[in-house]
Amino acid sequence: MQTRFGWRYFINVEVGQRTYKLFGTSQQLVEQLTAIGQGNAKISKGSTINVPCLAVLDKSKDGKYTNVVELLPQAGRQAGRR
Repeated sequence: MQTRFGWRYFINVEVGQRTYKLFGTSQQLVEQLTAIGQGNAKISKGSTINVPCLAVLDKSKDGKYTNVVELLPQAGRQAGRR
């Protein structure tokens, strides 16, 4: 996605009926996916990964946006197991 900071990778995370973004480098996003048990996931433009997980949300510094800070395995599910 092109942002005011240049091209950035992100993952859309659906929470309830809203969609939030988790921004990061491709390596950071792969690390987040690995933490929720999706270590084989590949980050590429337009790819779709559907996996239940918990999302930690926080307001941006200016308070305009709500961002995803971290992804965690769904309760009762261990990272690395399917």
